[in-house]
Amino acid sequence: MKRPRAAPFDGAEQRLAASYRRALTQSLVARLPGHERPRTLPDRGLPAEPVRIDPRKLEAFQRGIGAPIRNALPSSYLHTLAFPQAMALMARPDFPLPTVGMVHIGTVAEQWDGVQASDELAVESCAENLSVRRTGTQVDVQSTLTRRGSTVWAGTSTYLAPGVFLASPPEPEQQRPGQRWEAPLPTARWHLDRGVGRRYARVSGDWNPIHLGRLPAKLLGIKGPIAHGMYLAGRMLGHVGDPPAGPLRWGISFHTPVRLPATLEITVRPISPYAVGTATTALGWEVQGWTAGSSRPHFSGWIDGEP
Repeated sequence: MKRPRAAPFDGAEQRLAASYRRALTQSLVARLPGHERPRTLPDRGLPAEPVRIDPRKLEAFQRGIGAPIRNALPSSYLHTLAFPQAMALMARPDFPLPTVGMVHIGTVAEQWDGVQASDELAVESCAENLSVRRTGTQVDVQSTLTRRGSTVWAGTSTYLAPGVFLASPPEPEQQRPGQRWEAPLPTARWHLDRGVGRRYARVSGDWNPIHLGRLPAKLLGIKGPIAHGMYLAGRMLGHVGDPPAGPLRWGISFHTPVRLPATLEITVRPISPYAVGTATTALGWEVQGWTAGSSRPHFSGWIDGEP
């Protein structure tokens, strides 16, 4: 029996590609003499709109991150359904930060119930918490997915625009000697070939050039292609099972890019009990991924859900 192939570009992907083109155009316009970007976030986000679930792309996505093939949607796949609208928000002319060159710092998501491929969902996005850091300006982009008016998933992705200051940066903090990171004992190993970026783009719709190949990445000032952050999040969730029925909370922070090809050492440690914010859960997982010999992890994450 042949595996179903991912469908060609659909409306969401076309919209995402258009957002990238607008973002690139705006980055060029911003360099013109006398051009000034807005200094505050838009008063309103984007209104709720329906999203389409393609069963063929869902299956291809599940295979790509090593998740079980089933009708229940992985939590990281729900992020891909919300991302086109979030990107459209960041590519608006009244968005104060240049999308091209922004760095994805991390994502935190919460899922209240399982989502099936047959469910009818709507997405709504907004931006908040614009703040100036020592290295640039940071913003949170929040997306929610609803089913019959009830929220089933919400995710907040944090981005940094390096070197962009909408106000005076804070005074540098006095450096304190930090504890040197030591790689833990690995429990798994991921081999990521050079084509991982293109394959993930094909099933997620995120065709950001920095993930696609050496030449596209170099055009944007990067030596070579790097792995999608949300691909790493999907692999992390798939690695521990990604509970399909909910509730589920998870987060991932990105520390250094994963340059492709790469071999990542992975450690998954159960933590019981442990705290996330003000809540305490009975069971959770802590995950880290790094390259052998590196002084910092590429990513660290946590997963809090029913076993």
